[in-house]
Amino acid sequence: VTLDDDEIILKSVYNPVTELGERFEYRVGRVSSVRDFYYGYYKFNIWLPEASFMNPKIELLGDGDTVTLMSGYSNVFGEYFKFETKVDGKDEEVESILNSGDYNEVSCLYTPDGLQIYYNGLMVRSVKGFSFGKKIKVSVINSLQPEVEGIIVDDSEFKVKGLTYYRHV
Repeated sequence: VTLDDDEIILKSVYNPVTELGERFEYRVGRVSSVRDFYYGYYKFNIWLPEASFMNPKIELLGDGDTVTLMSGYSNVFGEYFKFETKVDGKDEEVESILNSGDYNEVSCLYTPDGLQIYYNGLMVRSVKGFSFGKKIKVSVINSLQPEVEGIIVDDSEFKVKGLTYYRHV
């Protein structure tokens, strides 16, 4: 994980190691907030990694539950074929309107009434009556798809060019 000007860059790098008898081909990047966030509006400007079999994610971590705002899946050519959200333990595939090779906006509005998730300004999911607590941490992850086996030789960068947060009162 590096910081370059106003971007956090999460790298996935080929670096095979063996620990406790298991071989791991890659190191991946993850950044989580230290401070708590609350009900409000969250906006992430992101650059998706352009590499094979990637699974970048943006998550909100609440009281014992995790909301996945965006989980992307790239194919062997580094093109994204699927995006999912996960709210209240339920995955839902959403329209693929995020692009690699350009900055995208992933945002959400979380209030006591529920949660709405937006990709590039278009609502992709709305869950009424959902709550996973008032104190929230933010987590951004660049990793390989869990089912990928063998050696993948692409290194990748998942860039976050900022988080804008407005607290709901």
